[in-house]
Amino acid sequence: MDKLSKQGEDSRAQYGQLQSFFSLVQTFGSFLVGILLDRLGAKTGFIFVFVGSALSYGLLAYSTSMSMLYLSKVPALLQHAFLVAQALVSVSVPEEDLDQALGFLMTAYTIGATVGPFVGGLVGATGDYYLGAKLAAAGSILSVLLTLLIPSKDTLKDDHKDEGKKKKQTESTDAFQSLGVLGMLKQIITHPVVVCVLLTKLVSSIANSVAQATKPMVLKNEFGVLEAGMGLSMSVGMAANAFSGAFLVGALKGRLSRSSVVSLCLLVMVACHCAAAAVAPSTPLLGSILEASKQLGMEEWVHPSLAYIFFGILGSVFAFVMATVLTAVSTSAVPDSHRGSLMGIEHGMFSLARVGTPTAGSYVLITYGTQAVSFLSAGVILIALIGWKFVASPRIEKSQARTESGRDKKHS
Repeated sequence: MDKLSKQGEDSRAQYGQLQSFFSLVQTFGSFLVGILLDRLGAKTGFIFVFVGSALSYGLLAYSTSMSMLYLSKVPALLQHAFLVAQALVSVSVPEEDLDQALGFLMTAYTIGATVGPFVGGLVGATGDYYLGAKLAAAGSILSVLLTLLIPSKDTLKDDHKDEGKKKKQTESTDAFQSLGVLGMLKQIITHPVVVCVLLTKLVSSIANSVAQATKPMVLKNEFGVLEAGMGLSMSVGMAANAFSGAFLVGALKGRLSRSSVVSLCLLVMVACHCAAAAVAPSTPLLGSILEASKQLGMEEWVHPSLAYIFFGILGSVFAFVMATVLTAVSTSAVPDSHRGSLMGIEHGMFSLARVGTPTAGSYVLITYGTQAVSFLSAGVILIALIGWKFVASPRIEKSQARTESGRDKKHS
């Protein structure tokens, strides 16, 4: 960015503008890829997203101006491999195993998102800032070639398990074609189960995004955490999220209903935000913790920020679990031929929602302080919990009971 920035302009400001442009492109791309996925299938969807990635990284590798840098973000419109993978898993895995399968997928994605930037940093340390983009472009091309080896039968388009399901899939595909794109999108976003899931995800993610956006500023400016410490806390958080996808999702789903898992996750998130407020800088509880560690001779091992970081990571873990379970709820409610578009709507909506949360979080932090951010996030998620418990969950159960009743009548 420093090399490509115009003379006299702040590279940090230009980087922020570039990221905003990228988020906007990704928002529209989510809807587009979701629709194409339902029309063309998962194999073709993977080819599209990997070709888009190769073009984006290829242009980035040869960018010599800010205009070229912006142009490199345009093919990222198709850069939604995780969306395609979620949709494919949702129609390929039995209903009883769907939550755990989506959890494993989230784990794989989280590990990749952790290792990738680390390797990119090592490559950038060589002094060749374009080498990372060239390697990423080569990796994307390799992904296209590997995708071509996938068998032609596509679960999102053709189901060959049994005649009954094949007939059902044909009927839903015919309905999709007769509705058209706008009609199909309207049918998805007005589905009672989808509405409840999307609103719960949206409200809780906005609250968590506000807190996450302010976390680096709190750690650095109020706790005095250095860059290495912040990087370590981020790595630990990503590792905890990966662990939750692999183990915690399945463990909770095996003991509780999906509705109860979502309620538990929302409740834990509320508690974590409140606890983070209680251990914010200069609070009595934090003072007591530090005094106790001093008396025990452990002051060198107990940094003032540890409790704040711990509750942030714990809340993030349960947010990941909740998002995974809610995805299983929403995808189970719509036909296979609509699931790609559903994933596109979810991803696009949350990309758009996160555009304004950093600004909102910074305003609350600067104006009212750290505790205000935590209490605001807790309050918003508490509203989501009440809505889920008394409105969304009963509505989902009623819709599912009506669907099962209709199936029983059809079979009889």
